[in-house]
Amino acid sequence: MNIKNIKITDFKSIYGTQEFDFEKLDGLIKLSGIIGSGKTTIGEAILWGLYGKHKEHKNPNLIAWHCKSCEVELNLTSKGREINIKRNSHKPLEIYIDGKLLSASNKRDTQEILEEEYFDVPALAIQKMCIISFNAFNNSLAAMSPGETRLFLDDIFGFRTFTEFNDEIVIGRKQH
Repeated sequence: MNIKNIKITDFKSIYGTQEFDFEKLDGLIKLSGIIGSGKTTIGEAILWGLYGKHKEHKNPNLIAWHCKSCEVELNLTSKGREINIKRNSHKPLEIYIDGKLLSASNKRDTQEILEEEYFDVPALAIQKMCIISFNAFNNSLAAMSPGETRLFLDDIFGFRTFTEFNDEIVIGRKQH
């Protein structure tokens, strides 16, 4: 999954519309700044935009103070598809795959189709690895045992096949 850009409107501590273009950046992206500058809010906006949820928060908790609604629009590529997601706290979910509207019987079905058929990174990877607030760090990757970390990273980066092959080699060498 490659997030190209995000447009955030009246989401938590972000007032008005702010746009972030990641397309010109290569590799991993690190957001840094002083406490309260909005780093975690950007991550939370990405989570909400992609998955429609952010921790246990309901929509009113995500809307900036004294605003009536919030909106996150993401443009990304995943599994070779161009995806546009527009999620608004008070409007129907809009998802376009290669320029065509993705439709299903309800918002939940649309979200399931998006995650199962078009996303190539599981939600857990985004939540645990890509977006880690300072306060949550001790409860995420840093708190995992080495075995849990290995399985988690295998799932995220698709190393499972390599790891299984490597394990077979190690067992073979021990038997030899």
